[in-house]
Amino acid sequence: MNKTYLGICCSAHDPAIAIINNAGELIYAEAAERILQYKRGINTIADHYPFIAELLKQYVPDESLLYMAKSWSKPHHRNIRLARIGLPLIAPLARPFPRWRLITGRYDYMLRLQAHVFSFSGQNLLKVWKEKERKRAHEEYYDHHRCHAAAGAYSSYFDEAVVAVIDGYGEMTSTAFYRFNDGRLTPVPGIRKSKNSLGFFYSFLCAACGFNPELGEEWKVMGLAPYGEVVPELYERLSRLIPVRKGSFIHPGPSFDIAVYDQVIDAIINRGDHQYAVEDIACTGQQLFEDKMMECLNYLYGVTKTKNLVFVGGCALNSSCNGKISTKTPFENVYVHNAPGDDGTAVGAAILSYLSHNPVTALKRESFLSPYKGSFIPQRALTRAIEHCPFNYYLGEDKYRIAAQLISEGGIVGWVQGRAEFGPRALGNRSILADPRRRDIKDIINKRLKYRESFRPFAPSVLEEFGEEIFENCQVSYYMDKTLVIKPAYRDKIPGVTHVNGTGRLQTVTKELNEGYYQLLRAFHAITGIPVLLNTSFNLAGKPIVHSVDDMVASFFTSGISALIIEDYLFTKEPFNKEHYSHEASNNHLLRQE
Repeated sequence: MNKTYLGICCSAHDPAIAIINNAGELIYAEAAERILQYKRGINTIADHYPFIAELLKQYVPDESLLYMAKSWSKPHHRNIRLARIGLPLIAPLARPFPRWRLITGRYDYMLRLQAHVFSFSGQNLLKVWKEKERKRAHEEYYDHHRCHAAAGAYSSYFDEAVVAVIDGYGEMTSTAFYRFNDGRLTPVPGIRKSKNSLGFFYSFLCAACGFNPELGEEWKVMGLAPYGEVVPELYERLSRLIPVRKGSFIHPGPSFDIAVYDQVIDAIINRGDHQYAVEDIACTGQQLFEDKMMECLNYLYGVTKTKNLVFVGGCALNSSCNGKISTKTPFENVYVHNAPGDDGTAVGAAILSYLSHNPVTALKRESFLSPYKGSFIPQRALTRAIEHCPFNYYLGEDKYRIAAQLISEGGIVGWVQGRAEFGPRALGNRSILADPRRRDIKDIINKRLKYRESFRPFAPSVLEEFGEEIFENCQVSYYMDKTLVIKPAYRDKIPGVTHVNGTGRLQTVTKELNEGYYQLLRAFHAITGIPVLLNTSFNLAGKPIVHSVDDMVASFFTSGISALIIEDYLFTKEPFNKEHYSHEASNNHLLRQE
């Protein structure tokens, strides 16, 4: 009998869906924020109608037996319901105590969001499934952190590893550690659950810097940190908030609670007549985050003595920290999942569901390495854009050479090919690309395209064979998951992607994972001698990465993007003479940014 395993991330943020077919292959994975064009999708479900009907039509055969797996355990949500009953009862008692009023109010809000999303996730899916008189769908529930671990472990290139899950909070802990061996995940004994949270610490630090963690603006803290300095006094005071003991983040005192981090951090940072510069707050907090992380991971290695680390959870999105793990811990190889945040738990839930009904050898692990599991470009939508955009040109296989020439002449190109990437970063299929040799390119893109802060850096996409030539202590970083030091000899060659501290968030590009993007980089290298492109996500400020052709065309015409290439078609804002783009360097400066 044909069976399909559909995983749903039903967290209160970053909802997503993943599908594994009967053969054990990951055939679809995408976050709802892309479809909804609502950043992070807070308080929304993944299976909204009518999207889920089309998804089932495309990927789930009518005669299939469907297993719907949620990425939170059912007992946990029973506890949430009990807590929601209990909080109103103790709230009157908390009125005389401001601190406890904050705790009850904060927790009540969080619990309501989580209970709402968990309850409604999958309801549209079940409705559509029953309307078609298909076989009954089976609902399953899996531990949140185990879903994180499964997504990372089974998609990795390791047969044996230790898995570290470190995030904000989930199912009464902010950490979970597993051994991965013989295709099985088993908890690492002897490390207590973390009642404190390094992830929550960083979120409140983000707020202390004036950014919004609910919109996922922790990226800004990482980007701003190299502009500041570590303040020893501030470091010491903040360090007391997040003690580490035997691999566990613990409360610094008997009455401390994560719900009052904002009050505590605000009191430390803005105390009396002394206020720290925001750059120094970011730098000090980032350094503290890294130090506490390494303390935790070093203990984990001491317990497991395993050289391979799989790192997942929201804290694994800190690429600056990720790039230092192999030098500051004994772990030799570090793998970070392409969607280490909560959206990736959809993949983990689907995996756990599949393995509960099939032998582990049936799982096609190689299919999980590719991040390109999202939506295709509908031909009818592309045809409509061709009909209504006056300046469009068919390029065919010349698209790689012509795009490389446009970029080498100063053009900024929206590049859309194949299936969308799953995860928070554009990896060459929904990207904005530019020439990394330009010193002014960061300011141009931040000001004219992204409409964001000037300190925000951009990532280098690099041909795999040149990684060690360009980066110190080069490591594989397929999903733009590690920030590494760029060698001094290359910093003047690629200033557009070299951050103020001499680093760059590497994307390793291989022919096996993305042949088209690899060809484009090869074409750019042939023209310029530089095997690097500036790659940033195809989105405007405050929006997720583009999803539909309408999103792409609207972003193109309302920003400073020079040209848009969707599949084999080039769209421009002015007439374009294709004949001028021969194999020799072109003199046509139509798309040059001044």
